[in-house]
Amino acid sequence: MRQLFFLFFISVFIGSCSREKAADAGNKIPYLYDSVNVCDVYPFPGDTCFVLIHGGAWEGGDKSNFYRSPEIFETYHRAACNMNYTVNKKYCGDLNKKEVKNCLDFLSSKFQYKKFVLAGISAGSTIAMDYAYHTADARVAGVVCLGTIGDLTKNANSKVLFNAGYAYKDVVASSPINATAFCKTLFVHGNTDDISFPVQSADMNTKLKASGCPSMLMYKDRGHWFDEEVLREVFTFSVGYFQ
Repeated sequence: MRQLFFLFFISVFIGSCSREKAADAGNKIPYLYDSVNVCDVYPFPGDTCFVLIHGGAWEGGDKSNFYRSPEIFETYHRAACNMNYTVNKKYCGDLNKKEVKNCLDFLSSKFQYKKFVLAGISAGSTIAMDYAYHTADARVAGVVCLGTIGDLTKNANSKVLFNAGYAYKDVVASSPINATAFCKTLFVHGNTDDISFPVQSADMNTKLKASGCPSMLMYKDRGHWFDEEVLREVFTFSVGYFQ
């Protein structure tokens, strides 16, 4: 284990010259000691870490969605973790929540972080909300949702859930829009998104405000996915928003 962390810190400082190489070679630290549950950790002193959760409709995708994003947090001396999770071509809500918990436990134990902001894109934003809203983990200080899916019954690819054999009532129960407890959240949506429709973020923002929970909604002139320009703008804003 000591050798693993020695290699990790070497890769952080040398690899900072090239994020593309870091994305390929990776600072792949297992947070659950297998080949799937790995993460890249970019540590900085402090008690808060931003945890990035990729998208992919539960059918695919990996942490390369955010391979340049950790350097944004480095600019502001904030820690970041870019995590992978299980994708099985179906909604894996309960499993993904356990994986988020395992990752946060790992970061708390090995790096002593006490607070986390979960930042997810597409399906990753649903995982972030699902964990933050449906668990009692007081370590979660907030959520950043990019192209979010708050109501799993009204998404363009909801067939993924139903084709996987999930009962309608279970999909409804898992939808963040139907949670009863929330935390501070920043919603960012492309105004031409035809996969996760803009109304998803609008409805979530309305729900949080009605519950008295701090929330904010930004629209960007983009579709479902965001380029590095938008990610930099959003994550730069997030550093201040979640002070």
